[in-house]
Amino acid sequence: MESILDHILHVVKELVQMPIFWLVISVCMLFIYLLFGTVKQSALFLFVTFFWYLSITPLGTSMWLGSLILIDGTNNDCIKKDINALIILPGGLSWRPNDGEDKLSDWSIDRAKRALELLKDNNVTQVILPGGIGKGAYTEAELLKRYIESEVNDINFDISGSSFNTYENLETIRAILKKQAYYYLVTSYWHMPRAKRVAEKLSIKVCPIVTEFDMKWSLIPSFEAHWHSKAAMHEWLGLAWYRIKGKI
Repeated sequence: MESILDHILHVVKELVQMPIFWLVISVCMLFIYLLFGTVKQSALFLFVTFFWYLSITPLGTSMWLGSLILIDGTNNDCIKKDINALIILPGGLSWRPNDGEDKLSDWSIDRAKRALELLKDNNVTQVILPGGIGKGAYTEAELLKRYIESEVNDINFDISGSSFNTYENLETIRAILKKQAYYYLVTSYWHMPRAKRVAEKLSIKVCPIVTEFDMKWSLIPSFEAHWHSKAAMHEWLGLAWYRIKGKI
């Protein structure tokens, strides 16, 4: 009985984070109010429907993800510090496996590329990776390691155990970090607000390094846009939930 309830709660949790779910709800409500409601009610749900339609377009998802930048900027002054190690937070695995094998998502690759810029242009010699998700040799950490090793040499890697969310990512590596030392923290621009706050909560001193914000203007719906808007909703809900749980 408990497993069934857990499954139901998981499905509900996933649904409420999906823009397409709310778009379907708002379209249904719009038709109801067009038939039985007032002009003001119909106009309201027309606006709501447009909002959720926008959320599954590249323009809408750029606005969703970009909104997270407004609540937390990065401190560029810390880049001048004598930092020789960086932490890369994994950005998930691709939903399109490569010949049946797991591969990094575009977000993970963007983070790896940003880390490579530091590795090539600074005195960074150590890369710290939370284990992340995945099986065997194809965990997020191992895939990130292989990606970076294909571009640079003489880098020391430290990989922690498996982790499934932002808090676990940073908590699992805390034991291998030096106290009072600063570390570059590399993640996506939209993920940094939560990641930075978790690091501060765990007393990990970090210099935030983010991927580049890419504004898109298309109004044509796409699966990728829907997925990115879902990620933005997940981040906003995650910030609220972490605040309630005392993790930030």
